Amino acid sequence: MRCLFGMFYFTLFSCLGQSINQKEMEEEIIAYQDKMYDKIEKFDTRPLYVLQVNKNNCRVLVFCNDMPHWVTFFDNTGASTPLFLNDYIPKSGKQLITVQIYPKEGQEFIADNADVDIKLKYAKDKDDGVDTYTNLAHVELPEDIGSKKLPYFELKILFEATVPFDFSKDLETAQDLSKVPDIEKKVVAKYNQLR
Repeated sequence: MRCLFGMFYFTLFSCLGQSINQKEMEEEIIAYQDKMYDKIEKFDTRPLYVLQVNKNNCRVLVFCNDMPHWVTFFDNTGASTPLFLNDYIPKSGKQLITVQIYPKEGQEFIADNADVDIKLKYAKDKDDGVDTYTNLAHVELPEDIGSKKLPYFELKILFEATVPFDFSKDLETAQDLSKVPDIEKKVVAKYNQLR
């Protein structure tokens, strides 16, 4: 019986100690987040560049400044999605959007009924409503795309962006991780060490 009470008190005090440590840890994390938030550079202007992609009966990939957008349209279904481009704009100046169009899976050429409609839009502030966006450019597939028997087609939009940041130096000095030998093995080993 004493053994049972001893185990009960040990468990109770262990749990209480753990909850105190967890609470202290949560407070420490919140304090750290607040400290890091204060270090983030904030800008007076917050422009937003958006690419509205509408596609049907084809597959589409979007690149901004030769960087593939993380959202892909490589399934065979129709889609209508806004793509936010600010993360792909390193600094103010000329920007290039490349839209690659491919036939549906199982088809050799882009079909007659393939449809791609792309609109580049701009908002003065990222919190502005969609109804305030300005259209900067509009491109679409040619009407006769099917008769051209093309396995691939490209649309390009060149535009001038004005952003309050300049990350170009960071990109110039960044290391190309694809050139690091055995990178996946090293990352997995470090993950397992930290886990």
